[in-house]
This record gives sequence, C-alpha cells and structure tokens, in this order.
Amino acid sequence: MEPYASDHACGARGRSRRRTGVTRPKPLIDAVLDELRTTGSPERVRAELAKREQELYRRSLRRLRGSAALHTYLQRVRALP
Repeated sequence: MEPYASDHACGARGRSRRRTGVTRPKPLIDAVLDELRTTGSPERVRAELAKREQELYRRSLRRLRGSAALHTYLQRVRALP
C-alpha cells in the first residue's frame, strides 16, 4: 500500500506528495472494482466501504481518547505546586 496525502499524485504545481502515514488500500480497491465489473453487484463494494468506515471510526475514537488523556495529564501537571 502506498502512503498518500490526497487523492492526487501531485499538487497543481507538480509538487510531490507529502507522506502522512496513512496508507491507501489500492489492492483492496482494485479487487473490489474488478469484482464489481465482473458481477455487476455493488454489495461487496458496500461491504468494504462499511468496513473501512468502521475502521476509520475506531481509529479516530482512539486518537480522541488519547488526546483527552494527554490534556487531563497536562492539566494535572500544571496544577502541581
């Protein structure tokens, strides 16, 4: 899988992509699109999109919890004499 910053390979002025640590599931997308082309059924596409949305939600929730924990910790440290 290839890291990407946006859906575009390059910016408007030919700038290279920034590495964000987010991976693009291109093999998965290609497999789903191939199946859609051969079967004509969008069910697998919907299932994969739902799975990806759930993964994104869980990852976002973990990050928010981590941010809240860090904020609480910093507030406590600041309150110490």
